Formats: sequence, C-alpha cells, structure tokens
Amino acid sequence: MGFRHCKYRRSFRQRRLSVCPGINPFDCTLPYVTLWCQWIENENCTGNKIVDIKSNYEPGMVIWLTGLSGTGKSTLAEKLVSRLRKKGLPAIMLDGDELRNLFYADTSKSVDFTRATRLESGFRYGKLCQMLSNQGFIIVIATISMYEEIYKWNRENISKYFEVFLNVPIQELRRRDPKGLYKQFDAGKIQNIAGLDLPIDEPKLADWTINFENSPSADELATKLLNKLESHWNEINLGL
Repeated sequence: MGFRHCKYRRSFRQRRLSVCPGINPFDCTLPYVTLWCQWIENENCTGNKIVDIKSNYEPGMVIWLTGLSGTGKSTLAEKLVSRLRKKGLPAIMLDGDELRNLFYADTSKSVDFTRATRLESGFRYGKLCQMLSNQGFIIVIATISMYEEIYKWNRENISKYFEVFLNVPIQELRRRDPKGLYKQFDAGKIQNIAGLDLPIDEPKLADWTINFENSPSADELATKLLNKLESHWNEINLGL
C-alpha cells in the first residue's frame, strides 16, 4: 500500500506533486494545507482518503525572536528555518516587516506605528503563530513587538513557546543601521522608533537572551538554538 500521487490544496494556489516512500509529503511552508491523497492498493484504486495535517502531527511550536531593529533577528530566523527544513521538519519563517506589509496593504493612508498600533500588530502575529503551530508547523518569527502584554499572551495561549531576546546596545544598532532608521530619526524625518522615542519592554522571562558581547556568528547561534530547543522540549523527538 502506498501513495501514487498527492495534491496540496492551498488558499493561494494548487499544485500536483509526485510522492514516493521516504519523502515527507508535509514539507511545505504555507498555511491552510489539506492533503488529498489517492490511496492505491495493489495498483488498483480503492477510493480517496482525505488526510488532514492536524490528525498526523502533534501541535507544533513557536520560536519568537525579538529585539530592536538591526539586532539580526531575520538573519538568525533564516538560518534556523534552513536547518529545520534540511532535517525534514515543517518550518515556516515569519518576518515582522513582511507581516506588517501584508496586514496593512489595503490601508489608504500611511500607518503611524504608535504603541497602540504595534500592540495590535503584535497580537495579530501571536494569533497567526498560534493558528499555524496548532496545525503542526514549527513557526520561527522575527519581530520587534516588545511589549509585556504580547509576551504574556503568547505564553498563555501558545502551547509550545520559546522566546529568544537579541540584546544589542543602541550604540551598536546605530552603527549597523541596515534600514537607515536611526539616521532618519536623528535627522527628524521619522518618529515612533522602538527603543528611541517609543518605549519598549525588554523580555524578563525570555528562554534565551543573546547578549552582544562576544556574540558568535548567525550560523553558530542557529546551531546553539537548535540544541536549546531540543533540551527545552526533551520529551519531543525533533530529529535535531
């Protein structure tokens, strides 16, 4: 008995894949995935069997990478997700900048990212992570969202939650400034920058705090993070 072919039906598109024994048919990174499989026995079709990811996977997990702009959250997230996918694990990367563009794409006027707006966005990100992780995915999200209310909601509502705080001094962030935000702020061109004129809450209960002093490379951090995840949930076989 085996799979002859499968279809991944997604909210955005559909595609047909050939699936062979030993290949993980759940290796995809988009939400709302339901797998329709044609069940073949002795080369004769005996009917269709619908397989839902939720019935085949335990609840996944959320790795929440937080820190100010320029701390290296997205780079670490990319490295971590790449390692997880190479191990055949269903990992999804979410980036705060991309999510912001998605959620506010239909806004007719520019959005002023005050504390209230950032809180609203942070709760949206948390609920999205909760929904996807409940379907068995490993979610790695890189976002600022540095408010105690968000940390609290995540811990209370996401069953497997691991919080990582990238703690880099503001002087170093000004030196890096990959998006030019700090220079624009100093020139008076923009406002509501987290950590400058917009107060934030540093995580008090982070599962892992990465301090800037003697900080290793992103590759080394990703390896260390994998090890910490495995020991944190030692009852789960992550295949790490």
